[in-house]
Amino acid sequence: MAVDAKGPAAVEAWILVAACAEVAHSDRRVEQALERARALDDDHPRIALVEAWALQRELADDTALRDAAAAKWAEVVAGFDAWSAPLDSPQWGHAEALAALGELALSRGEARTARDLIERALLLAPDYRFAMELRGRIQSNGSAARAP
Repeated sequence: MAVDAKGPAAVEAWILVAACAEVAHSDRRVEQALERARALDDDHPRIALVEAWALQRELADDTALRDAAAAKWAEVVAGFDAWSAPLDSPQWGHAEALAALGELALSRGEARTARDLIERALLLAPDYRFAMELRGRIQSNGSAARAP
């Protein structure tokens, strides 16, 4: 069975290429793959997810970039919340976006917001290690704050 070069599987394939290129820090390849994915489905939330990963990589200690990253992650989460994924669609991205936004909220001292986002991520992906680590950081910070 041939894969439709313009169907949902093609969009997913280009997004995966972009995600892998992002891990390899190949900015040119990321943009090429995202451009092809956008041409097939500009509203796919995983496109914004890969863009947010790229923005997050640039963060360092720049407050303006951190705010831009938080806004981008909020956009990604909203995109996933509004998206009706096809039944055969892969189940990745939403929990990752929630956890990333939770991590940024935690770094800004917004523990309640971070906890809510991380718990949502864990509802979607109960074994998601990064979200479990973030939850552990919140719990250990809360215990330290209550200690006499």
